[in-house]
Amino acid sequence: MNKLLYLIFVLAAAASVVSCKTSEANYKAAYDIAKKKNTETGDSLIDRSLANANVPKNMTIQGITLPIYTEMIGLTKGNYPDGLTLKRYCIVVGRFAQLFNAQQMRLRMIDNGYPDACLLQNRINQYYVSVETTADVAQAEQLLQKIKNDSTVVLREPFPYVLRPAQLVR
Repeated sequence: MNKLLYLIFVLAAAASVVSCKTSEANYKAAYDIAKKKNTETGDSLIDRSLANANVPKNMTIQGITLPIYTEMIGLTKGNYPDGLTLKRYCIVVGRFAQLFNAQQMRLRMIDNGYPDACLLQNRINQYYVSVETTADVAQAEQLLQKIKNDSTVVLREPFPYVLRPAQLVR
């Protein structure tokens, strides 16, 4: 009798394991449902908020119009040249969630002739790669044009733009 109960238990357990097994067809069906839902409603809320985050707006300062984004930022320890200080206009060429990726881009920018490239960090630990920081808006415009015309540097939209440290805006 015990053997019969044991055998029934083993068969029931095996049947339950086999019946709960995920398959490629299950994954594909779930993916198709999610994709259909995404196209019906547009991008997800997270995608839309990330797309609109940190987008520069055109601002005119002293008669010069530049794409500018203002945020509370600071220099990232160990990732800037000695003696560099944060100034009012930072020419930004990239933004990263991972410090390693930002450091790699900074090194590439140094290799491409931007020795003052540095990393800036915001309050939620996003890292910006800046090729130059300046106090003069006219010089910021020149630097922005220089990086736009540099064929050795390939950037994605919306880069490059000017990042203003919020603590320095008066």
